Amino acid sequence: RATGRAQGMIGDSAKALPVLRVEGIEPFDLIHIDGAHDLASAVTDLVNARGLLRQDGLVIVDDMHLPGPRKAAEAMLGDGWYTGSIGEHVAELRLP
Repeated sequence: RATGRAQGMIGDSAKALPVLRVEGIEPFDLIHIDGAHDLASAVTDLVNARGLLRQDGLVIVDDMHLPGPRKAAEAMLGDGWYTGSIGEHVAELRLP
């Protein structure tokens, strides 16, 4: 169920995602994260994305072949922050 709008952003996700939340923007149907590859940054991206996602929305995370993003996605799934699946290169995550 897409709303018919798209908004792309290029920049540091650790800075851009919190700005969107402060601006009170309408929740997103889809968030695609191709962020930093260290564990701390990947966790921050997933926490920030969660606050911007519509209840039935989808977060797609790239670079699952790298340890940081993979461990972050696995931790979020294991702790119940998201449901979904992790593939070889991409994770598809939804709110529980």
